[in-house]
Amino acid sequence: MNRREGLEVLNVLQATYPRPAMSTRTADAYLQLLGDLDGAAVQAAVAQLCHTSKWLPAVSEIRDAVRAATSPPELSAPEAWEQALAWARNGSYGPPPPRDALWGRCCHALGLTRLCLEAPRFIMPRFLELYREMALTDHDRRRLASLPAPTPVAALPNRVRRLLDEGAS
Repeated sequence: MNRREGLEVLNVLQATYPRPAMSTRTADAYLQLLGDLDGAAVQAAVAQLCHTSKWLPAVSEIRDAVRAATSPPELSAPEAWEQALAWARNGSYGPPPPRDALWGRCCHALGLTRLCLEAPRFIMPRFLELYREMALTDHDRRRLASLPAPTPVAALPNRVRRLLDEGAS
């Protein structure tokens, strides 16, 4: 993140959380500790946190939000398959695969509440492909969720609305 992007982030934080006023030392610490991250990712993370956080987000919260929006899933597709097989090997008589875990959602999507241990080689390619697709979709959804909502046309200044009206005619 360059200095200009950092100052924009600080302006948003100060405007959103005016009390207590941010000291120069605090602002310098934020700039230094967030400087190694991508500016656009930090701006998106701060925008999302401003929508959800009552208090000024700590540097660690901003870094976590950037990481969540930009990092791939925690498990690779083969690791997820191993999780699913481990669940099946344990008898799969307990609760079904967890729907909050991506590998569990893949099992549910494929209709595999009990994995077929007799023929895993037939299921595995479909599972791996679906897991990769769902992981990309989740990653894209997290990135999109971190973007600020578009400004409604009615909230735009009159000058901008007139230009839009002229362009539409």
